Amino acid sequence: MSSQTHFLHVFSTFAPAGPELRAAGIMLALGKGYRHTVVSCSGRTETAEVIGDQADLRLLEVSPKSGPLGMARALRKVLRAQQPDLLLSYNWGAMDAAFAAKAEGFRHHVHHEDGFNADEASQLKARRNWARRLTLGAAEVVVPSRRLLGIAQSTWKLPKVTLIPNGVHVARFAHDPAVRERFRAAHGIPSQALVVGTVAHLRPVKRLDRLIRACAALETGALGGQPVFLVMVGDGEQAAELRALAQSAAPPGGHVIFPGHLSDPAQAYSAFDVLALSSASEQQPVSVLEAMAAGLPIVSTDVGDVALTVPAECREDLVSIDQEEEAIVAGLAAGLTRVLADGTLRAELGQAGWRQVSERYSFRAMLEAYQAVFARAMQ
Repeated sequence: MSSQTHFLHVFSTFAPAGPELRAAGIMLALGKGYRHTVVSCSGRTETAEVIGDQADLRLLEVSPKSGPLGMARALRKVLRAQQPDLLLSYNWGAMDAAFAAKAEGFRHHVHHEDGFNADEASQLKARRNWARRLTLGAAEVVVPSRRLLGIAQSTWKLPKVTLIPNGVHVARFAHDPAVRERFRAAHGIPSQALVVGTVAHLRPVKRLDRLIRACAALETGALGGQPVFLVMVGDGEQAAELRALAQSAAPPGGHVIFPGHLSDPAQAYSAFDVLALSSASEQQPVSVLEAMAAGLPIVSTDVGDVALTVPAECREDLVSIDQEEEAIVAGLAAGLTRVLADGTLRAELGQAGWRQVSERYSFRAMLEAYQAVFARAMQ
């Protein structure tokens, strides 16, 4: 019998996005004393490529019978067959795993809630609130933001909720001038151009359409005639739609570049001059932490815990989403113009962000907090 601790992970998808990449990083850090079985309800498993053979990882395909309870029944069978030391489920899309655990009386369970898709960006669904309340009472629940902590405790009435802010390997994202030039050359971006960057899954809740429009509305006079390029790193269901919009709404003197998903986004951050985030809903975006580690200023919608994450100096460039869409776009354009027009200001804001992420949001601190939750859940 193996002496390894066995974790069973259930994701709605194991495509590379924030929660999946965070989980992959934790799997790698836990080391050889652990083995991991991953179920992807959608069948997508690209995040496994990030792990490779560096951790004991097995992908388990589940083919449920049809019907609304098919996946929950299938996952009950998986729990019986796998007999893991700990079940880890991730977000609403994997709630069938929570239903299965409750039905099986399986109590060694950690559930992660990282935020909401477009269908709950402005208002939570009552049915889902009740489902979480009734199903997750025995689970350890982890959230990355104070806003989600309040929802989990007050709306879902969950008794065991832990706030663990996201963390990053700060040194991995250090700015590299040589990498900057290689990335720009590979994508046809002139050395002297100003680059607005974003790293995101291309889906509706990210509202990347408003970022394209904001860049098209930049105040050209304030930028001294320098061309501006918008680089949108990531892939997803809106890729074709966003490419079409970019054809008619380019930033002044430049273009919108779509490099696709990058397994190592650090190269892109080195090429950016500012990170922009335009989401309708976030909690604590990992891209903001990575950009701060790269010494970049942040211009963002004021969503989730962004205002609590960035340094005070960057909060002037956060845009309220409690206003008309035209005002949001104009606010993002104004913030980007202010930062892009002043290289000294960009350096000051970037240095403040680097200090903040180095002191408060290290990967090691996040890992230790997760290990404490895992230990409690396995007692």
